[in-house]
Amino acid sequence: MRRSGEADSFDVTITPRPPTPPSAVRTVESAGRLIPAPHSTGLPFWRSAAVLLLLTGIVVTLAGTFGPWLRSGSVDRNSYQIVGALQRFPLVDNAAVSGLLGAWPLLGPALMLPLVLAAFRLWRSAGALAVVLGIVGVVPSVVAVLVVGTRSRYGIQLDLVGPLTVIAGAVLVIAGGVLLMASCRRDIRVTVRGVPPRSAAGRPASGNR
Repeated sequence: MRRSGEADSFDVTITPRPPTPPSAVRTVESAGRLIPAPHSTGLPFWRSAAVLLLLTGIVVTLAGTFGPWLRSGSVDRNSYQIVGALQRFPLVDNAAVSGLLGAWPLLGPALMLPLVLAAFRLWRSAGALAVVLGIVGVVPSVVAVLVVGTRSRYGIQLDLVGPLTVIAGAVLVIAGGVLLMASCRRDIRVTVRGVPPRSAAGRPASGNR
């Protein structure tokens, strides 16, 4: 018989929950923060598509700037050679045109910046910069095609291969930038009991922008 005052005793066995394997954890971006979520690999589809468009557009644009833009007899000249000649012999007295000519050789290195920003997961900044650079690339190419066209003067003729290639590449860059910015709107805002979401590594995720 149990004496009064004696406490009941129970045997309790606690089985620890096995940790979730890294392969079953994915990170979902949420208003600049990352939260754990199951069954995922890599970037979201639309963001991956945007990066692929951006990368393809950059390659095509760079190929177009080095392609033939001007044909003089049997000699083809690319856009950088034309810009250098125009800077040595200024034919247009316009500050905007002069600034564009001076910035044209920097277009190639500048096109790498959206990829660098994307590598740091600064998606909106990468998309916005890609759109701006795409416009910088497409405007002079369109002007060259529409204004000069296929007319020939003094044996000098515009070669449409270079400008049309740049236009195609710049359009892809712009499309990739727009899609990259639009993909940020698809992110899910998640807050659990007022605690900020955490990354898969257990640290509060850095913001994206």
